[in-house]
Amino acid sequence: MTSASSTSQPTLLDLMNRTYYIGLFYDNPNSHYVIGVGRLLLPWASSLDTIDGAYVARRFGHWTAGVFGGSTPDPTSWNYNQAREIAGAFANIETGSYEGLRYSGTAGLALTRLHWLAERQFAFFENTLIFKRQFSLYHDLEADQLVKGRLGSTESGAVVSRSFLTLRFQPRDFISFDLSHNYFRNVPTFDLRLLSTGLLDKMLFQGLSGGVRVTLPSHVSVYSSIGRSKVQSDTRTSWNQMYGVTLDRVGRTGMRADIQFSTFDSSFGKGQFETASLIRNFGERLHMTVQVGNQQIHSTFSQQSQARFVNYNVDWFIRRHYFIGGAASIYRGNSQNYDQMFFNIGYRF
Repeated sequence: MTSASSTSQPTLLDLMNRTYYIGLFYDNPNSHYVIGVGRLLLPWASSLDTIDGAYVARRFGHWTAGVFGGSTPDPTSWNYNQAREIAGAFANIETGSYEGLRYSGTAGLALTRLHWLAERQFAFFENTLIFKRQFSLYHDLEADQLVKGRLGSTESGAVVSRSFLTLRFQPRDFISFDLSHNYFRNVPTFDLRLLSTGLLDKMLFQGLSGGVRVTLPSHVSVYSSIGRSKVQSDTRTSWNQMYGVTLDRVGRTGMRADIQFSTFDSSFGKGQFETASLIRNFGERLHMTVQVGNQQIHSTFSQQSQARFVNYNVDWFIRRHYFIGGAASIYRGNSQNYDQMFFNIGYRF
């Protein structure tokens, strides 16, 4: 249920606000089959972003293989096009344990088309390696097989079109380090109307970045991430920075607080974000989060230069199989405003 208003141009989140959907999932540990229908992420390759469609997979011990297909409705996707359809097949292997070394790897092939015309033929890979709480490595990659003349392509052959790598190392309980690298072969095609919403943070940076998190006495943690962004079309490099502090205990309220400040500078624009969040868990069944924030952005792609927002989210696991949830957002900007609410109810097999 959503209401929205605009003072100058079409509603900022019109693509997302007016969407209603239902998702059905079947994942019984005693069954060899896993099925999903609706708006969903492919569990073994979430880097493909949201799909309106279905998947069917079968387990073979540590292996899972399946097929999927549908449309691509997410306007925050790096290669968004509302006319795109996708279909493919994949295989995944999971081995090890969370108490020691654990590995999950997915490889697959996919085809996309636009207005019934063939577009991409690409392979995708997604790998995760975890060793206890001390080390984790995640990498996803898409490699295209270009066909000269297809949709205006002037090249042919295999090329890497998308790559994201993140590495985390925690030598001691009180300190951890992370390193990330983000790469796009072409300029991302997300919906530019979303540029001022904060939903596109992962697209605003390309290059190498590093960060650190330190746990201090009195249940306080500080963290920071700094990186240099540069793509082929940029005339200069730019620096992105993020700083934050977390309070694991806020007095006797049982709440956890997080305050964050970040600045970015990219080919799409530059700006800064400030957010503050309160998180409260009531045992294992009820989780609540409230976030307030302020953002400033300067871009030729958006008239929205400043905005304030409030987000609220709650999840309640009623019993072993049933859960309900809801969220609300209030966004007020200098050129556009919107209010959004949604609810969900589910059953876990």
